[in-house]
Parts: sequence; structure tokens; C-alpha cells
Amino acid sequence: MGKNENRYINEFIIYYKKLGYNKIFLYDNNDIDGERFDSIIKNHISDGFVELINFRGIRGSNINPQINSYKDCYEKNGRKFDWLSFFDIDEYLKLIPSGSRIQNFLNNKRYKHCQNVKINWVVYTNNNSLFYENKSLFNDINCIYL
Repeated sequence: MGKNENRYINEFIIYYKKLGYNKIFLYDNNDIDGERFDSIIKNHISDGFVELINFRGIRGSNINPQINSYKDCYEKNGRKFDWLSFFDIDEYLKLIPSGSRIQNFLNNKRYKHCQNVKINWVVYTNNNSLFYENKSLFNDINCIYL
């Protein structure tokens, strides 16, 4: 699920494509008249790598849009894929060694009988940055480990 993240969405998609993911289901939770993901990532949509799902304007009160997007994605796609991952647009999975692909990780014999794999977070700071800098997010990603 994403909202107001057009600056980062393309880099996020490219990252997970390089990691070996087969598809991204992107839930657009922008305001009805807010920014649009489809204008930024149209090439990823047209090549079938990204499926954009309209959750625009849904707010949390009695309904939690993020949890509902997880449920929706699982119900619609849980039987189509062996594995599903849920990441925010500011969350990046780093596999070790560098250059590993998600398929190699999940095909490890220790996960053969698993229905779920839990991945712990490593949270890092804004490095004292107070304003947006037009640079790659990967400059700071070296602190994320698995």
C-alpha cells in the first residue's frame, strides 16, 4: 500500500524486480484527487510486473486500509503464488550475500515445510536529513540485514 510516495515508487519496484520477485500488487491509497502512481510506473504496469489496485481515498476509522489491502491481496492471490510478501514502500529486504535472489532464499531446505517466514526489522534514522534530497534510497540501505 502506498500513499504520497511517487518520489520513491519506481526505485522500490526496480529493487524488488532485481531481487527476483515475479509481481507486485500495489494498493494505491492516495487521496481521490491526489498524486497518481500510474503516471509514474506505467511501464511496469504495461509489462505486467505491477498490478495497481485502487484503494484511493480509503481512510482509517472503522476500516484499516492497510490491513484490508493485505486481506484483499491474500484472498485474490494466495492460491496463485507459492509465497506472498508484504512490504511498505519504505521497506527493503536485503538478502545476504549481496546479489541473492528471493527464490534462492525461499528454496532453502529450512523453509521446506514452512507456511510463513518472519523477517525482523532493522530500523535506521533519517541521518539528520530534514529535507528531501533527490538521491537514491540505496545510499543508506547497507544497514538493513537479514
